[in-house]
Amino acid sequence: DRRQRQMCKETVQAQSVLHAVAAAEKISITPEELAKELRAIAIEEDEDPEEFVETLEEEDVENIADQLTMDKTMAFILDSVIYDK
Repeated sequence: DRRQRQMCKETVQAQSVLHAVAAAEKISITPEELAKELRAIAIEEDEDPEEFVETLEEEDVENIADQLTMDKTMAFILDSVIYDK
């Protein structure tokens, strides 16, 4: 439906902007940040962290890393906003 397509379009546009900001500002995550997130997901899923990581496909890890980078980029943007009072 039309509304759903518009929402998808806006999501893709927002992701594109976040990726551009991340690249311009050289925002990335460390291996430690990724490992911490993978451990948190495993614990949330009530799984052994080492076993959980072994079950993940490379694409899954890349998607999680990308989401962490986007979260970090959004935090950077929000920290950079100047509020007029």
